[in-house]
Amino acid sequence: ENNATSEQGKLLRRVGVTSEMIMPLTARGRTVGTITFRHSGNRRFGQHDVQLAEELAVRAALAVDNARLFHQAQEAFLRREESLALLGTILSSAPIGIAFFDRNMTVARINDALVLGPEAASAVGARIESALPFPPRATLERLPCRRATRPRPVAFEVPAAALPEERRPWPDRGSPAL
Repeated sequence: ENNATSEQGKLLRRVGVTSEMIMPLTARGRTVGTITFRHSGNRRFGQHDVQLAEELAVRAALAVDNARLFHQAQEAFLRREESLALLGTILSSAPIGIAFFDRNMTVARINDALVLGPEAASAVGARIESALPFPPRATLERLPCRRATRPRPVAFEVPAAALPEERRPWPDRGSPAL
């Protein structure tokens, strides 16, 4: 018996503790701590007390683990929000057209540089063919199907003539006046 345990035992006896149980707090295969039950007086813990302590330990462990999981979920949500904000900034400031499509090939996110008609927000939810009228049919046929497990990016060029003059690349607008 080490000195610390001996001192602790003396202190417990001095305050009248006659029985003690220490139960592990285990939830989902992880031990998250312990819970201690102490009793003073002539009564000692019996089998019924042990069963009750075990049940309390299980419930307490689940509460602690749920709090941990909730905290992790909140952190993940905040990281997601930060990522979406960064994506929004990149999309709005990108000089090239960028669009993200869901599994049904409807527009999930799109920037103004890619939209020919009204603003980008009105294209969200539209099918690719109506949101982007210029992809060649061969490009549309190469797009991943609904059951694609690993979507691949598909690149295509927009003919400069399909763009309004203010969105055309500089060389297509003629040489600058010197």
